[in-house]
Amino acid sequence: MKIKTSIFGGLLFLLSFQVLYAQSDFITDDVDTKRKTKRTLSDDGFIVDELNSSGSKRGKSRTRESQEAGDSFFLGSETGSALTPDDGFITSIEEKWGRYERSSKKVWVQYDKYDQSAQSRLDFERGVLTIETVVEADSREEARSLAQKLIARRLERLVEDDRKSILPVITNNLVNHAGEILSGTKLQGFVNDSDFIIEIIEEPRRRKRTRLPKTKRRSGLKKKYKTKSKIRLKPQHLSERAKMVFPIIQKQCKGYRLDESLVLSVIHVESYFNQRAISHTGAVGLMQLMPQYGAVEAYEELYGKKWKPSRKYLFNPANNIKLGCVYLSKLHSEYFKDIQGDFKKRYSSVAGYNWGPGNVRRKILNNRKVFKMGDDEFFEYLHKRAPQETKNYIVRIREKERNYRKALTGNRGLL
Repeated sequence: MKIKTSIFGGLLFLLSFQVLYAQSDFITDDVDTKRKTKRTLSDDGFIVDELNSSGSKRGKSRTRESQEAGDSFFLGSETGSALTPDDGFITSIEEKWGRYERSSKKVWVQYDKYDQSAQSRLDFERGVLTIETVVEADSREEARSLAQKLIARRLERLVEDDRKSILPVITNNLVNHAGEILSGTKLQGFVNDSDFIIEIIEEPRRRKRTRLPKTKRRSGLKKKYKTKSKIRLKPQHLSERAKMVFPIIQKQCKGYRLDESLVLSVIHVESYFNQRAISHTGAVGLMQLMPQYGAVEAYEELYGKKWKPSRKYLFNPANNIKLGCVYLSKLHSEYFKDIQGDFKKRYSSVAGYNWGPGNVRRKILNNRKVFKMGDDEFFEYLHKRAPQETKNYIVRIREKERNYRKALTGNRGLL
């Protein structure tokens, strides 16, 4: 009897597994979908957080915006030096800082490979550069002095790195409290100002289990301090980055019959014109393309061969915008070609870009009544049926699209 029960149980388990496997292709990108990740080293030397769940195979697999985070890179090149879980640097950073902070599509976090005592965070949405340091000193005054030297060195490296970038962010964009551009000696003077470091906190030392000899317990121990400093970018920093890539956008929109205001809106919402944006799920660059999904499909459509673009390739603004426009055009002209009306076709494509075209087709367009709806009714229905992230996404795209269209037609510049 026990043997029969165990055999029956085994068969039931196999059957359940087969059903789950068959359903895996229909896992959606809803914000409630649970995901597990594993870290692997990609071909171009970067850590990749791979999704175990299948997600949308044509579009981009996404999670809550608050959970989105990419990998933090060391200074030294536009794409960052290779950072792997086994090279000891992540462990070293965690030991020094108590945490390892990742980059996201909004924030670019950097550590120096040879000195992890300073960390920079460039917030592309808020336009703020934050530099934090960890130093050991006998007093707050000494900690301030050491921190200022680390900050000056970090800024020097950041500026040097930024000048090599195709899309500079820091160069001629940092401002003081009066709104004056900081560069050269003026920047150095700003850093050396006594009010520049806004926060100095003495960190409690972690207790170690190993007992030291009594003579060494109190001798030579310095206090650990963390400091924080902030420099703002000028108010027009985002629009100026938009102007830099606008010629590329114009060219691609003309070739693929896309609205310039739509592509500007997608880049604005996706990355805040941060060419190095990386999401938690691995979406890369200005238009947040998934290398293994949307980018592969767009590259094959464009060049007639299947190839998974590297992060370095997708960090390049021209490459990213070209593939992003190809993918948007493909959504518009192939996946949703049966949708009548420019507005409905466009926002089916916008929702598909975020949620995946398969999900839009199954959960929105399966209701044949949508084909007879007016534009506003269709948008309301799409908003009601989409997951929360996509609801927010289409609303923000629509808002930005209106603003960019006014700016372009009114000749007011890209505000």
